[in-house]
Amino acid sequence: MFQNHGIVLRLSVIKKLVIKSVRYRHKYIFAMDKAYLKYVDSSDVFYMNFHYTNSALKVDRTFNFSRKVTENVESFLNRICTNVEKVISKKLKRKRNDKEKTSEITVTAELFGNSGTIDKCAICQDVFKQNNLILTVLEKQYKIMKNCPWVDSICLSNVLLANYPVYPNKFEVSFTNKDLCEFIWYKSKDKKEWIRIGEGFLMQLSNNEINYYLKLQCIPKNDDLIGPLTEVVSDVVVQASPGLCSFDIRHQFTKSKPNSKEFRVVTYNVLADLYSDSDFSRNILYPYCPAYALHIDYRKLLIIKELIGYNADIICLQEVDKKVYENDLQPVLSNFGYQSDLCLKGGQVAEGLACFYNEQRFRMLGNQRIV
Repeated sequence: MFQNHGIVLRLSVIKKLVIKSVRYRHKYIFAMDKAYLKYVDSSDVFYMNFHYTNSALKVDRTFNFSRKVTENVESFLNRICTNVEKVISKKLKRKRNDKEKTSEITVTAELFGNSGTIDKCAICQDVFKQNNLILTVLEKQYKIMKNCPWVDSICLSNVLLANYPVYPNKFEVSFTNKDLCEFIWYKSKDKKEWIRIGEGFLMQLSNNEINYYLKLQCIPKNDDLIGPLTEVVSDVVVQASPGLCSFDIRHQFTKSKPNSKEFRVVTYNVLADLYSDSDFSRNILYPYCPAYALHIDYRKLLIIKELIGYNADIICLQEVDKKVYENDLQPVLSNFGYQSDLCLKGGQVAEGLACFYNEQRFRMLGNQRIV
């Protein structure tokens, strides 16, 4: 194991740590003059999102649509009108209850191309092959951004520790990759006033962040387009670190990378969450270990910090969870110049062997899977 018995013992210096099971919901911040269209030729559906505001009616709402590409423009525009009218009608009804004078509003929507108004009998999948499309909803005009960089999912860990790295532990995007995106970190005591504290996919927390919430903003980009800013806020605050760990002492001997005539290899069994997250493991296999210390969100922070500090050229790991490899180890270690490969046991079990190598010193010529 990843010095598991040692890790378990030294983690016990923290008297109490509560790991909450929370679901972070990311939020999009759309440009007011843009509608975002996501459509690929192989798909039978398309997605469109835009933000509509009307200060007089106090409407401030994002509309999201998932429609069949085979429907015609008229059906799609009618759906837009219906959804917007529902929101406006609720606002008008509230005003009537307040005895304010109101009049009915009929919502209209149109689609324009280079040659003017798009024929409402046209099929959406044909129309969306065009460029420079404009959508109008009432008095609002939106430039349709087709397949711009998009954040599909972004999450923060349930465990945030001072003097340990923090990063989005789930990050899924379309039409871009993490190396092209911009990341900005903030902290706050009350989730109202935010202080900018860093940039980048990965950031090192310090004692200055203890008892603060974190917010991460991502601006997805590619060579041509910029997508909507997406942000996620933690529901847990940064906690104090576990103090001096045994690997901190070992790091004193690996502060620099090996010279050109040497290379450093690190191997560990990291104890897959598949085998540690059960009553049997907590009560029978590791009864001496506090539950929080077995939690993968806690352990993976120590694993990552230890691995980074060894400045290794080759890292070989056993019992690597597929989800931990994809969401944590691979994206984080790639920031430090490592390429990698994962081999699942039997090609089916959700854990296996992972090999990371310094791409400046090694390149993969081939691989064989015999696990």
